[in-house]
Amino acid sequence: MAKFAHLLLPAILTVGAGSARADVPELRVGAAPFQPSAYLVAMTGTTLAYRAPAADGFAGPQRDITPMAGFGVVAGEHLAVELDAGPTVVDGDYVAFSLVPSVIRLLGDHAYAVAGVSFLVDPEPNVGLLAGFGVTHAFASGVAPFLTTTVISNVGQGHPDLALALTAGATFTP
Repeated sequence: MAKFAHLLLPAILTVGAGSARADVPELRVGAAPFQPSAYLVAMTGTTLAYRAPAADGFAGPQRDITPMAGFGVVAGEHLAVELDAGPTVVDGDYVAFSLVPSVIRLLGDHAYAVAGVSFLVDPEPNVGLLAGFGVTHAFASGVAPFLTTTVISNVGQGHPDLALALTAGATFTP
């Protein structure tokens, strides 16, 4: 997620001597070109509220836990792409396995937005759409803990549900 804030320090640009001609661009020296970088992520999430398809209201916490591991690439100064994978367990019983590709957009030094697609691959294939916001803090060690709230809707079987999830984890940039 935008747990990569410490990688997004803007390059320092030094403007060269100006020109009297307006059609000559300013000379920029010392600007380091952006370099994509990889990071690892570990997290665990749980469902805080859930509305089943065609239900009137929301149920509370679902007693589930979804540990996930993944990797990401900081693809731009304010943008990362990530792929996470992991099982979901409810009351100690395995219920599903998901692959989740996502895009993370840095909103500031400590905030980010995330959007992605959840591919439930086992036991029943399904597709979910997700969007959320999170907070993070990057330490000099390369570790960046984060906390994200996400809204998820499984839409792949024609009967969308709706869930509010909370995820905590950390990224590590080697």
